Amino acid sequence: MFTKFGTKISRFGLLIWILSSLAGSGARAQPADLALEPVVGGFDRPVIVRHSGDGTGRLFIVEQAGQIWIYDVPSATLLATPFLDIRTLVDDASNEQGLLGLAFHPDFTENGLFFVNYTRDPGLGLDRTVIARYELSGDPNEADPGTAVVLMEVEQDFTNHNGGNILFGPDGYLYAGLGDGGAGEDPNNRAQDLGSLLGKMLRIDVDGTPPASPNDLCGLNPTAYGIPPDNPFAGGSGDCDEIWAYGLRNPWRWSFDRSTGDLFIGDVGQYAVEEVDLQPSSGTGGENYGWSCMEGNNLVNYNPCDGSTLTAPIFTYDHGLGCSITGGYMYRGPIASFRGNYITGDYCTGRIWFGTNTGSWAFSQWMDTVFSISSFGEDEIGNVYMTDFNTNAVYRFALPAATGAGEVPDGAGLTTPLRIGKTATTALALTWDASCRGADTDYGVYEGALGNFESHESRLCSTGGATTAEVPPDPGNRFFLVVPRNSVREGSYGQNNFGLERPAGATTCLDQALAGCD
Repeated sequence: MFTKFGTKISRFGLLIWILSSLAGSGARAQPADLALEPVVGGFDRPVIVRHSGDGTGRLFIVEQAGQIWIYDVPSATLLATPFLDIRTLVDDASNEQGLLGLAFHPDFTENGLFFVNYTRDPGLGLDRTVIARYELSGDPNEADPGTAVVLMEVEQDFTNHNGGNILFGPDGYLYAGLGDGGAGEDPNNRAQDLGSLLGKMLRIDVDGTPPASPNDLCGLNPTAYGIPPDNPFAGGSGDCDEIWAYGLRNPWRWSFDRSTGDLFIGDVGQYAVEEVDLQPSSGTGGENYGWSCMEGNNLVNYNPCDGSTLTAPIFTYDHGLGCSITGGYMYRGPIASFRGNYITGDYCTGRIWFGTNTGSWAFSQWMDTVFSISSFGEDEIGNVYMTDFNTNAVYRFALPAATGAGEVPDGAGLTTPLRIGKTATTALALTWDASCRGADTDYGVYEGALGNFESHESRLCSTGGATTAEVPPDPGNRFFLVVPRNSVREGSYGQNNFGLERPAGATTCLDQALAGCD
């Protein structure tokens, strides 16, 4: 079904709606027709989906062996040349090692910097986790491998439990999740040892420099990063300054809620329990999530916790339902009725759960799939994606396309689909098919920044029965919406990406209370 190079995935021709065999009731209603839509495939062990936050809408898809590919969403095309290829640096990627993390600098648009996390064999007996910085080349779709700067190396005890996820938090600092070093039952008690970076969530300043003495930097050769002054163990305490939280076994995948800043951590269990941990955005770090005296809420005492105050998980399940949790994302995307659901899944069984918090956390199983769920990811506008080792493909949580007022046109069968031209110097000309507004005769045109649905501005409060409009030009990537002025105010939209019409893969309708037109 999928091929890697030069393929466009049609929303309709290749759409697979996967039926649930064990649907849960859930604390919050979800769309009845929510499903997983195939986006692009042909990969070899895809482990990450990221966006760069630069307004291009591109997805960066990481293969465990050491390559990063770009999927251009506006043209539905997987680029033929990898964004980065570091396979010669990456150690054995057949199990839990490999290229495991990717994060774009918050100022990537200006500085072209991004960061990766991978494992390597230095030939010294033990493998290492590496966090390194790279820069763009002169081509925005290719990195320059010669710009690599190693920020940090951490020696691993064994080959498994490497963690590997890295992300910038809402505070602008880089967070890195490291496993406990491997084997079973944390034999070296790394997760509870504040003198080790293993089994921890780290927090560093990639734009800073090492603090003056006294300090306790535990990363090998720590010359290319600083320590946020409010890190809980910073300042010569005798504990590793880089540590933000501890007591983790293998935080394989975790994420920040793009709306609240809360940190959700999927921590892979040992023999019996998988868990999701939560640090609210109001937290100040220093949380102990319990491993290896606790596994989930079970007291196992592989190593003592020495009376520490422990932070309990918000979600656990036993190994009758799975064996390796893949932490996910809080959905904040364009499907309004789905917002506020945290998505997580299990690598071994393919089960997917949704969790909501209405005063207390409630999780329900949404689907029992055939996937080996390796990761989840977001795009710039909040759509959530899933990567799968069984099909080596990327999927998106989506609704089926529909016709009528407020629905997104796919461009197929329309005489004049929504199109935005950028050639004019005095005005942008918008044209659209009547189906973009359905039967409504009173509707308006709105404009807003890419990914920012909450602050769209009115351009024309009423266009009546027209199917054209002119607005002042804007050099940036913007969204324009044709919005029926009814009580729901749903609208289809298109992006003025160099005059291209919105492709067949456009997402669902919007129901924001758009300002400017009553």
